[in-house]
Amino acid sequence: MTPTHSIWQAPPVIAETANEAKVEHDFIVPMLAALGYDNEHIAPKHPVIFQAGRSGRPNEADFALFDSNARELLNCLMVVEAKRPKESFTDAQAQAESYAMYLRALAYLVTDGLSLEIWQFNISRRSELVFKCEVKDLLANQAKIEALLRRENLLNYRARFREPSMSDMAWDISGYLDAELKRVSNRPASVSRTLSLTASNTGPLPPSLADDSLTCAEQGRVITARSGMGKTSLASRLHTQSLLAAENSDAALVPIEIALSDLAESSKTLVDFSLDRLVAHCNGFTHSMFIQMLQERGVAFFCDAFDRVSDSVRSLLEADIKLTLRDYPRCRLFVFTRPSSIPRVGLPVFHLQPLHVGEQRELQQAIALGQRSIQERIPDIVSILPRGCIHGDRRCRRVFGTDGHAASDYATPFPISDGLSSC
Repeated sequence: MTPTHSIWQAPPVIAETANEAKVEHDFIVPMLAALGYDNEHIAPKHPVIFQAGRSGRPNEADFALFDSNARELLNCLMVVEAKRPKESFTDAQAQAESYAMYLRALAYLVTDGLSLEIWQFNISRRSELVFKCEVKDLLANQAKIEALLRRENLLNYRARFREPSMSDMAWDISGYLDAELKRVSNRPASVSRTLSLTASNTGPLPPSLADDSLTCAEQGRVITARSGMGKTSLASRLHTQSLLAAENSDAALVPIEIALSDLAESSKTLVDFSLDRLVAHCNGFTHSMFIQMLQERGVAFFCDAFDRVSDSVRSLLEADIKLTLRDYPRCRLFVFTRPSSIPRVGLPVFHLQPLHVGEQRELQQAIALGQRSIQERIPDIVSILPRGCIHGDRRCRRVFGTDGHAASDYATPFPISDGLSSC
């Protein structure tokens, strides 16, 4: 046979009165050669024994295709079942599927010499008919058949294919992570912020740390700032960073964002309320599974607006938070509140610092990029932030054009904007 395998250009003409051996000799053997299988890969009349107690019923697959001269179960790529022309494919397909199941084959081909069917074998659901055609139309369908059955392509498919683990699927939280990432995707751009162990907004900045380092903190932090300083924005930023980390690593903490006012109204514990958030998208999760997740993997709780909780329930929340941290040391908990309402939960208290020059510019650029399509001047963000949000409270009072350059100066500050209260 020529290297181009003339079977594509000149498919065999098999009479309807031909027997199964004729189909094998005139069509299947040259077809397998055209698909890249050598003699070492082809096992004609390969025995298949179905166990039934202590006895077995011997059967033979017309052809079993292996990745080498080894004839082990894990090496089988494909099974081929031949039938006489015009014989029903129903029985042949069922027979080929049973052989594929025993041999752990990836696919099986059924043919009577006049037409063919290619099936993908699936261990956990019904096998799927992925292609069929008439043998006389081989040339028109050469690319499709080669894509499915060439030896190299089946080897690549097997290398990438992995039957899902029952254990992995049971603990899969991708539904929750996907839903959360979609929910936060419409949030406005945020910028990195600086935190400090002192709350002073005047004079030189005290020793500080960047917010990106917070997620590495043991147990967590209490983060305070006055209204409008950006607590909610920071909570959202850290939550989003943790979502991305959890999406890329099964070892990362599972992030859960909680409005403490909602938790207080629910009359549930922090753990039970968090489980409800997870179960909404992963309904197979149970309370005992969540407890094990808390113990072994850990959860990052981002709890905003402690200062908005009524005084009557704050002590209950504080006790709940302390018990959660005590019982699940792998967890981290971040509480955002005003300086006048710091929870007594044994966590270090950090204060959100005013925007320094670099953060001001970063915020200005983020807003400008988000409004490129708006053909109007963008007010300088520094001039409209609440007092105390800028280090030293020195405001530039400028209006920036859409190109980012200053357009004019104003002698009077802009009014405080509620829309930017979470800068």
